[in-house]
Amino acid sequence: MNDFRTTFSIPQAEPFGYDDSVMLCGSCFVENIGKKLENACFNVLINPFGILFNPCSLAKSIENIIDNKPFTEDELIFHHGLYHSFSHHSCFSHHDATVCVEQINHAAAHAHQFLEKSKYLIITLGTAWVYRHRRSGTIVSACHKIPQQEFDKELLSVAQITELLSAMMQRLSEFNPDIRIVLTISPVRHIKDGFVENQQSKAALILSVKQLTENFENCSYFPVYELFMDDLRDYRFYASDMLHPSETAIQYIWERFRETFFTQETLQILDEAEKLYAASQHRPFHATSDEYQEFRRLYREKAQQFASRFPNAQIVEHR
Repeated sequence: MNDFRTTFSIPQAEPFGYDDSVMLCGSCFVENIGKKLENACFNVLINPFGILFNPCSLAKSIENIIDNKPFTEDELIFHHGLYHSFSHHSCFSHHDATVCVEQINHAAAHAHQFLEKSKYLIITLGTAWVYRHRRSGTIVSACHKIPQQEFDKELLSVAQITELLSAMMQRLSEFNPDIRIVLTISPVRHIKDGFVENQQSKAALILSVKQLTENFENCSYFPVYELFMDDLRDYRFYASDMLHPSETAIQYIWERFRETFFTQETLQILDEAEKLYAASQHRPFHATSDEYQEFRRLYREKAQQFASRFPNAQIVEHR
């Protein structure tokens, strides 16, 4: 029988387990893998600056985390009743400037401590297209619904991307000499840029990642983009918008991720952790019943036992 798919092997990476910490930064696809890790009780930190798409914003966010320099209200902009930061996703925006800055600085301080002890930093690059704010000259992480005429759109070159990420990775290696960096490219198509323009963007990212993995021994590439575009390669693996991966595609890529980064021992623990997470999400019809109270008691007991074996694990409390 003929094969109906083009599968390929992925080299084994240095594994991580429940004693390790992992930070994930980048486009919305990094949140899919990050959520899988979170649901499996790994100690992870996902997008401390919010979802970021372009290499410039990602490099700057990591350098800001390393510096741990507090943001000030002078760095905010005010638009449509909210204070925003051009370095952060809109999830940090707030009608009170003080609250906005406090949220940003709290997240950065936590990320600084977390990154210093992390074994892996996983970065998902979304696009090489950037928006430069005309008045300030700043390449922004988010436009915050400010009128488009206030920005210039630019395509970063392979050389620019490589230079930006190289400088960040050099600083990161000095900050945490033991860290390993995994670069990935989001399979999500940015067709608002145009179909041809999206391909140009992905090509620039791919070529830059090739140079980076060749130049840095602690840097590797996990082929999310290729798994989706060449292995799955079918619209049935897209969500209804025909742009984002479906849950089936995300699950498949997660399985390939597991094969690449986990030992058999970790996989066995992971299955136990996922069952623990599923139990934490259980919602009863009758919360006061004796049966449910016994279920909660057993969950707490299992959670405590898991925590005693793996103190670094993130265990979800049953609500």
